[in-house]
Amino acid sequence: MYSGVLADVIKRFKYGGKTGWSIIFGRLVLGYLERTYTPADVDLILPNPTWLGEGGSVIDHTERVLKTAEWEDLHDRWPFAPTSVLRKTAATPRSAGGTIAAKQATAHAVYEALALTEADAVRGHRLIVYDDVCTTGSQLDAVARFLVENGARSVEGLVLV
Repeated sequence: MYSGVLADVIKRFKYGGKTGWSIIFGRLVLGYLERTYTPADVDLILPNPTWLGEGGSVIDHTERVLKTAEWEDLHDRWPFAPTSVLRKTAATPRSAGGTIAAKQATAHAVYEALALTEADAVRGHRLIVYDDVCTTGSQLDAVARFLVENGARSVEGLVLV
């Protein structure tokens, strides 16, 4: 699924600064939420956080998509988290194009770099974590494990591809 035109568009969005795609991706996220859940099913929707330190070339792509979805949620039905609830405290290797072993190592590094700024925001709650791409599920698993270990009642993933 992560190939061809869609893969190219996601890469241009993440690494090439083509931020206009956040509007399309945010609307896709919102449409999926509306088709799949009711607002009562979800306590918080948050991104798999992006590391933005040290002048990297990656934009805050997951955060930007959810912020756009939140703007498009004209009736404020969905509980989008402030982007600071879950953050990445250090750079981690890119997993794009890596082997399964490399992706698992990156997922471990992601887990180690995660921090909650508002533990009460996740404790006892049903969460959805957004990411743009899921190839092996290693990173989403690491994020979900971190959130559950910090008190989340349940964690589901929502990805574009």
